[in-house]
Order: sequence, then C-alpha cells, then structure tokens
Amino acid sequence: MPSIEDTTLGPDFDLNANALLIEEGVRTKEARSIIRALRNLVSFRSSTTPESLGDAVRRTFPAASELHSLLLGALDLPQKMDTDQDGPRVHGADLVEVQAFVQLTVLVYLIDNKHDSAATIAGKLLDFVGDNVRASLDPLAARAYQLWALCAEKAGSAPSIRKALIAAHRTAALRHDKIGQATLHNLIVRNYVEGSLYDQADNFDSKTTFPEVNPNETSRHLYYVGRIRAIQLEYSEAYTSLLQASRKCPQQKALGFRTTVSKWLIVVQLLMGELPERTFFNQPGLVKPLGPYLALTQAVRLGDLAKFNRACTDHGATFAKDKMSNLIVRLRHNVIKAGLRMINISYSRISLQDICTKLQFESLEATSCIVAKAIRDGVVDGTIDYDGGYLQSNETSDVYATDEPYNAFRKRIRFCMGIHDDAVKAMRYPEDAHKDSFESAEERAAREKEEAELANALAEDDGSDDEM
Repeated sequence: MPSIEDTTLGPDFDLNANALLIEEGVRTKEARSIIRALRNLVSFRSSTTPESLGDAVRRTFPAASELHSLLLGALDLPQKMDTDQDGPRVHGADLVEVQAFVQLTVLVYLIDNKHDSAATIAGKLLDFVGDNVRASLDPLAARAYQLWALCAEKAGSAPSIRKALIAAHRTAALRHDKIGQATLHNLIVRNYVEGSLYDQADNFDSKTTFPEVNPNETSRHLYYVGRIRAIQLEYSEAYTSLLQASRKCPQQKALGFRTTVSKWLIVVQLLMGELPERTFFNQPGLVKPLGPYLALTQAVRLGDLAKFNRACTDHGATFAKDKMSNLIVRLRHNVIKAGLRMINISYSRISLQDICTKLQFESLEATSCIVAKAIRDGVVDGTIDYDGGYLQSNETSDVYATDEPYNAFRKRIRFCMGIHDDAVKAMRYPEDAHKDSFESAEERAAREKEEAELANALAEDDGSDDEM
C-alpha cells in the first residue's frame, strides 16, 4: 500500500491522497490524519467540479448502492448503464470513513452552489454516520452535523433541529466524543443566539462542559460567549472572550469570522469607555467592512452627538444586518460621557447653557440633570453652581498617583500568563516517548555483567594491595 509520504497534497481534488490520510488515521486510531483530510477539503472546495465529484462517487460506491444513484442525481449527472467503474477504485473505498468523506465533499459543493438537494444529502449523511458509529468517524460526523445545521439555517428551519442537536450532544458526551461534543455545543449555542434566545444559550453553556480540542471550535465558542456577555451588560468578560476568539482563529484565512469578531470587539470596547487603536481599522481585508464602526468610534472619541446620530442614520442598515442595533443605542450614553469628559478637561468653568449648545441637549433642565448624574458617576470631576448656572471643574490630579498604572500593568501580566498557560496546554508529545529512557532486558543484563566484571577487578586490586 502506498504511504502518505509518497503522495503530494495540492489544491486540486485528489481523492486518493485524502483516502490515504483517512486510512492512516483508521489504522493508527489517531484523529489527526482524518482532521488533516478535512482541512484539505477546505483548500480544494473551490476547484471541485460535478465531473470530478461524479468520478469520485463512481470509484467509491458500487453501482447498485443507493448512495451511488442519490449522489449522482444530486450532482445532475447521468448514471452509466454498465456496472464497470471509470477507473481503479479509491484506496480504502470499503471504509465507511472514506465513504463519509466523499459524501462530505459532494455536500460542500452543493451548499457552495446553493443546490436544493443539499438538505436531502445532509440528512442522508447523518443517517449514514448514525448507522456506522465508531471513534474514527467522529471528526467526519462532527463536520456532517455542522453542514446539516448550515443547510437548516439557510432554509430558515433552524429552530426545528434544536432538539436533534441537543440529543446528538448528549450522545457525544456519553461516548466521550470530544470533537463532536465541541462542535455540537457551538451549534446549539449558535441556534439559540441567532434566535435571540440569549438566556437559554447562557443556561446551556453554564450547565455543560466545552472540551477545548480544536482551536477553531474554541474560537467559535469564545465568540458566542462574548456575544452573550455583551447582551447581558458584562462588557469586561465579553471583551476578554472576543479578544481570545480573535487571537485563536486563523490569522491568514477565515476573513468573515475575523470581520464579525472585530465588529463586536469595537462596539464592546466602546461600551467599556475605551477607544480602539487606529491601526485596528487598517487590517488587510477589514478596512471596508469596519468603515461604519470607524465613524462610530470617531463620534464617541469626539463626544459629538450630532456626528453619532448621523453615523447611526447613514449605516443603520449595516448595524441591523450585523445585529448591533441594541448595542449601538447604548453607545449614546458613552458619547455624552465622552463629551462631558472633554469639556471637564478643557474648561475650568463653563455655563450649563454652553454645555447644552455644544452637546445639543434638549433643554437646560435636561443638561443640568445629565451633568449632575455624570458627577455622581465619577465621569466629571466638578461641582454645579445652580445660582450662577455653570459647572466648576476641580483641579486634575496626577494619574500616576492613582491605581490606574497598577491596574494596566496587572492586566498585561494576566494576559501574558494566560498565553503562557495556553501554550503549555497545547504542547504535544510523541506517544510512549517516556519509554525510550527505560533500558531493555538485554541492556540491563549487559550493564549488570559490566558491573560484575568491574567489581571483580576492584576486588583483585584490593587483594594484591593487601599481599604487598
């Protein structure tokens, strides 16, 4: 049988190369080879054609098989009258893992090209992996559930599959299927979050354990946790989760995921009263998608309520599509706080009427109430003279005399220690590597023989010394 080292994996659809990887994974009972084949599926998905997929189906499934006719029909390919294969059969074509991989390849093509038969093929694939339960099939089954949930979401029937996902997650937990458990956990949380059921999503996440076996699934989990925490007004936890999600996800690919996480990071950071760095908006591929959020950031930085309202009006459709409208509404208070803070720093004394004009409040009474609340919340350091109708700012203190430098330094130390802990947990060691330090029976016998000879030689030397 050819070895994996003899096969070169390229971007083209090479079924034999991936079948060899799957065979190796089944033989060694290591999921890494099968996961590598699934990773190759992402790289050649854009170069697959119905003809190449049809050839793969004919070389994998017998002509009398139900899946043979079903997959060819989904690809709109005619079935040949003869029962001969177009070429030699795929390596390991009798393995259910290879057959599941071919079905996954066809399903990915159908989803990318928006075929109506994708949902049917996804259902058949789930039945196939359900009838052939084994540990080596777990990564492929997890990917099948992911695509099935995607088909249901595109069809608008995501709530109808929620019970099936929960049942599959319970089965994966009982079977100690870590990759399936992590994938289904994210699918269930996403199902709740996309339906705006944040309390149910938080309840499910808090009562289940998420196994960190795959960096991609871990980044997805952190992203959903960040969204839930942001809706629940827990901005510090949301920012931490979203920041970890952006760092754990692929940095060269997954542009759509990085864009979505970046949008949530910006809004959460603004709600925390912080401003994202300008370089954050200049990342390759993210300049245009983050344009509306740059306008929001500039309005918050300047404390310009008119500019903020204009940005909300101009980009309201974008914010609604990103499901950010509720969070954007909360930002209005931050804009007011930023404007009051800038006024407090710039002026030692300013009339309430001027504040009302600068920040475009409705009335002088509303300005007085807002400024008083800002003073109580610690946003503005000053006092209001109601008789004179002005705000008197207190003298600014040295920031290094406060706890801010300590808190910033402590935050950086905690972040660096977290990266170190994650790196230690991610280290892998060869199986049975510790046994190399143990000596074999032959080596032990040789060592004991040498020690005996050395002891005899030393004894003879001691005897000769005594005689002299």
